[in-house]
Amino acid sequence: MSAGSHPTGQLHPRALALLAHEGISTEGCHSKSWDNLPLTPDIVVTVCSSAAGEICPAYLGPVLRTHWGVDDPGHVTGTEAEIDAAFRNAYRTLRARIEAFLALPLESLKHDQAALKDAMDKIAPPLFKGDFVMSKIQVFDPAMCCNTGVCGPEADPSLLTFAADVEWLNARGAHVERINLGQQPQAFADHPAILRLLETQGEKGLPAVVVNGEIRQSGCYPSRDQLAEWAGLPSEPSLGADAVAARVPVGVPVAASAQDRGGCCGPATRQPGSTTIKCC
Repeated sequence: MSAGSHPTGQLHPRALALLAHEGISTEGCHSKSWDNLPLTPDIVVTVCSSAAGEICPAYLGPVLRTHWGVDDPGHVTGTEAEIDAAFRNAYRTLRARIEAFLALPLESLKHDQAALKDAMDKIAPPLFKGDFVMSKIQVFDPAMCCNTGVCGPEADPSLLTFAADVEWLNARGAHVERINLGQQPQAFADHPAILRLLETQGEKGLPAVVVNGEIRQSGCYPSRDQLAEWAGLPSEPSLGADAVAARVPVGVPVAASAQDRGGCCGPATRQPGSTTIKCC
């Protein structure tokens, strides 16, 4: 059950839109006070940054309490992108913490209240930095000598732009892991979703972007806006053509597209019936 000490009386439209986008039904949901809950809870988790100091109503009785502080996105000001990012951050943080709670051995912990409280108190600080969690982003690149876009016979402008966008994202606290088919083929074979992608589409399905274990995009590199959305950060303009050209060493020609460049390692193959991918 979800409730507040000072409910506004209405659901925030951005919260409703975000839940709909995530495929979560809001049917029957409404703003409510914790004074009017149909049941007395066994565990009370306060989440807003200001909630930890509030006094729980007396009727809650001897419940187990813990605090998973999250900044209230409803109080955030700024651009539309910044406010939307705040709502996504709050959602992802709370979802990850709830999943961590559900992964606890609750059947055994329910008989040891002290151990249960200790386990719940540890969920927020050790697992999440600053009451915030970003998505895990992995990029499965096609076979290439390097992922900068300038190491082959021709510079690839799409790779140059993407490499700059990854640098931008990592500089803001995110972590984008890039996995090269030419250098780390076993990682492709060990990832079930990526292996299925290669079986059905071959290298045409690369690059593939995996966010929290799910393939979000395949066949081309995402934009900075897409990366920022997946990471829960407000976006900024990506590199323009002049900035991309400035990253290319003097004397290196620029290909019109990634398809023109072809990759300096050539195609990769996987033998029928085998999970071993061969490249270079």
